[in-house]
Amino acid sequence: VHRGLYLPSRRAERLSIAVALDTSGSTADFLADFVAELAAILAAFGRYDVRVLQCDAAVRDDRRFSDSEPIVGGALAMVGGGGTDFWPVFERLASEPPDALVYLTDGRGRAPEEAPRYPVLWTLTPNGVQPAPWGRAVWLGAA
Repeated sequence: VHRGLYLPSRRAERLSIAVALDTSGSTADFLADFVAELAAILAAFGRYDVRVLQCDAAVRDDRRFSDSEPIVGGALAMVGGGGTDFWPVFERLASEPPDALVYLTDGRGRAPEEAPRYPVLWTLTPNGVQPAPWGRAVWLGAA
């Protein structure tokens, strides 16, 4: 490095994040899009450790996947369908904070007033609203 020479590493970067899927009734039409986004995130890194939480008004599923134990077939059957509350995901992650959280949602629900100590990306449906003044927001399908 001190000579201005940079060589590629033999180790690839490993993604280590949490991904929350809003499985409330209002997102039913977008669940396939959410799963496709999750798959795209994982494919972009190749090497990953990801904690996937499904939540409507409560955390309905909380599992870990990695490139050595990937999501296969119906391993990620959607569960939920009730109302929306973002608090349960943040409460669940409080004891073991991730490096970052990607929350796939329409944004219509109750969120904590204060930001957690890790970055949050609100990935919103096309007509979604950012549920909190903190974090960054992107919209599905936006160019």
